Amino acid sequence: MNRTDDANGLNEQREIRRFFEERLHPVAKVLRECGECFYAMGPEDEKESWYEGPPDEPDFTSVSEQEVVNALRERWSSQNLPELAALAEEMLQLARTLPEHKEETPDISPFVYVMY
Repeated sequence: MNRTDDANGLNEQREIRRFFEERLHPVAKVLRECGECFYAMGPEDEKESWYEGPPDEPDFTSVSEQEVVNALRERWSSQNLPELAALAEEMLQLARTLPEHKEETPDISPFVYVMY
């Protein structure tokens, strides 16, 4: 990794931290104060199991960026979470600025058939 890569990585981390601290954390605080809880904070005696079956939707679906934003907005709006729904577009903008990181290793993947 050269200095430019390192500087870009630091900038990405700063952007993520800024988004979390300035946008996501305040929303989480408001939701917490309203009593919103996304995950069980301990065992729930009335439940026999935490298992949920797989969804009925297809396993893989190709969607555009805007479809992802719209789906997030729709889901969070239907769950009465307008504060999160308002962040969907900003999350897309942040995701666009982050490069895709691919690990490069000198080894050949065990999932690749090598022909000699």
